Amino acid sequence: WIKALGPYLAGLGLKTRLLLGDATKKDNVAFIAPAAADVEAMKYVAAVAYHTWSKGPDEFRAWRDAARRLKLPLLATEVGTDAQAHQDGSYGTRHYFANELKMYQQLLLDGEVQAVLEWEYTKDYSIVDLKRGPDGKLLPTPTPRFYMIRQFASATPRPAIALDPAGNLYCVWE
Repeated sequence: WIKALGPYLAGLGLKTRLLLGDATKKDNVAFIAPAAADVEAMKYVAAVAYHTWSKGPDEFRAWRDAARRLKLPLLATEVGTDAQAHQDGSYGTRHYFANELKMYQQLLLDGEVQAVLEWEYTKDYSIVDLKRGPDGKLLPTPTPRFYMIRQFASATPRPAIALDPAGNLYCVWE
């Protein structure tokens, strides 16, 4: 797919680069091996990416090591702890966020990810709801999940290197 889409986009004059992986299954670091070994495919890859569902520190380190071998940035492109939490709405609870916060810390410490992209921006797992105002226009309305994520992000000093699962901050100040 990468070898087909990369040249096609380049032929259109686009400088678009693709993600290697962006996968969710357990033990899926092996999933990227064929493309990672293909020199032609790798011309069009800018970063390694994975989803965090049902993963832990061992998988985070495996993805980190794969990205290091390829000398590419590592992205967590779907961050969440329970892919079924949308069914009962528990993704908006303090308990869910506490588990997710621990995972964020593990991602920073064990995964050394360069970016964490929250899942997701649609109705389930939303951080912003769209509601109609009195004039009928759509208004973005932050959900409790938005405020939980904002609190974590705003309480993390910059440039932070990692938070360990016990909550100890390891950082380097420039």
